[in-house]
Amino acid sequence: MDRSGFSQRYSLKSHIEKKSGKKWVRITDQKYSYNSNIRRYHALSKGSYRLVISGTSKYDFYTARYGKKSYTGKYGTKKSKSKTIKRKKSKTNVLTASDAKKKSHWYKFKVTKRRSTQFKITTYNSSGNVTATLYKGKKKMSSRTAYNPSYITFSGKLSKGTYYVKITKNTKNTSGKYIVKYVK
Repeated sequence: MDRSGFSQRYSLKSHIEKKSGKKWVRITDQKYSYNSNIRRYHALSKGSYRLVISGTSKYDFYTARYGKKSYTGKYGTKKSKSKTIKRKKSKTNVLTASDAKKKSHWYKFKVTKRRSTQFKITTYNSSGNVTATLYKGKKKMSSRTAYNPSYITFSGKLSKGTYYVKITKNTKNTSGKYIVKYVK
């Protein structure tokens, strides 16, 4: 059997661990890969980490690349401190593996007159999931969850007013980057 047959039948699994004292503690979900071009996105706070990869066959081989970018995001920790996003602009932020489960980031945008509006949240998380919730004042209008790299879009005719978007980390192991954009 040729090597391509093995890559079709077997997978590898991986996760990230963080050093805590003298122990290594798993901080991300374990993921299985059947494809050679898998991209994983994790947001990590300061500390020592290691990537743990294991195959299911002695014929497995793999290569890993590491990239990094620092983010000093601006977000509100509660609705009253929401950060404003202007029309046709975006903000990038992260939820780290060390952030508490149910941690929320708040944003707001203004609609100046009744019109077709679109607000998009693009997630780059390979572990856990996030929920985006849209509010007008205290009224919850819509809520959607994104799993793995994905996107959530709130669109439709909105009346004049201020709208709020809450991004919530749903699981302990959720980590990754996200982009919120007031599209139109």
